Amino acid sequence: MYEEWLEKLKQDELGNNEEWGISETYILEEDDNILGMLNIRYSLSSDKAEKYGHIGYGVRPTKRKKGYATYMLKEALIKCREKKMTEVILGCYEDNIGSKKTILNNNGVLYKKAKLKNKDSLYYKIKL
Repeated sequence: MYEEWLEKLKQDELGNNEEWGISETYILEEDDNILGMLNIRYSLSSDKAEKYGHIGYGVRPTKRKKGYATYMLKEALIKCREKKMTEVILGCYEDNIGSKKTILNNNGVLYKKAKLKNKDSLYYKIKL
């Protein structure tokens, strides 16, 4: 199962995922423990970017509120600049205060509110 997941990630990096395009996944580790994961989707169609965003991340619940998500997003933005992206879209559910703070800490600017999976969602743009 793990090997299949690693192969999928490799194929995603090569752009062999028709739905999501080219993407990279990063794992933040400390002392051989996974603290969080990050996915950057570089070549999303505009409708997918508007709905799901270019970057997704998550932090282990026991490690939240320690700045890891803010750090991971900052590093993701560097990768996006290296790929010559000029702007990224990020979304979070309105009640996800931690993710909202993470995006704002990285200069996110709210540009719309919408529903995703019947939940109120906020969408931000970050100029690179």
